[in-house]
Amino acid sequence: MLWLYQQPAWVLGLILLLILLLFMEVGYRVGLRHGPVPKETEKTLRGDVTLRAMLALLGLMLAFTYAFSLSRADLRKQAVVWPKPEAIDGTWKLPPLERVRQ
Repeated sequence: MLWLYQQPAWVLGLILLLILLLFMEVGYRVGLRHGPVPKETEKTLRGDVTLRAMLALLGLMLAFTYAFSLSRADLRKQAVVWPKPEAIDGTWKLPPLERVRQ
């Protein structure tokens, strides 16, 4: 598997393209062997494909929205500067904690 990382990107792209074309041809040949699809089944399948495509796009929109909100929350969390206790003690000269509780 290490040889895969040593190949240039265009070789990998060409390999993937050839694999894609091979499987497209296999699917075409299998479809020819099964014969034509009845009209009722074709209408049902067309509606299912449309519904699946819309749900896939909705899922992508939700995933991108969630990822964007997480990145914004992380940026906001990093933007908050937490002061060090030494800096607070040196600046404000706070009384000891025991006196404050009494």
